[in-house]
Amino acid sequence: FRAQFAEELPNAAKPPFVLIGDSLGSSTYWHGALLNDWANDWMKLHTGGAANFVMSNMEDNGTVTALWRLSRTQLVDPQRVLVLRTASNFSMPPPGKDAGWSTTAPYPAKGRPAGESAYLVGNTVVEALVAGWDDFKDAPPNR
Repeated sequence: FRAQFAEELPNAAKPPFVLIGDSLGSSTYWHGALLNDWANDWMKLHTGGAANFVMSNMEDNGTVTALWRLSRTQLVDPQRVLVLRTASNFSMPPPGKDAGWSTTAPYPAKGRPAGESAYLVGNTVVEALVAGWDDFKDAPPNR
């Protein structure tokens, strides 16, 4: 599936890897090349050109909002939220396909590579937090 994007997006041809980049979320689902251009322009405008859009994160807005609201009960510490994103699909269609096709296309490998990546990276973080809990129980790591 990723090979369809390789000419325009060289990273799509690579095996899965860790990428540190900038993501953009919205309360409204969006998809397609034109809206990807909008996302890049928006991020560059609001960061003085420092950000480069690499991933959308529609559901993270709702999750973090819910956790902030739940923090009023003192059951959740919103300063301890770690968002781990994995890529399961693209926010635009491959060359030659339109956005409508892309929004209904099956997830590559049924999303397994994203789930496996989330486990591998997330488990490493959780193990480090548990092993260092004496250091982290009163305050989250500063990283």
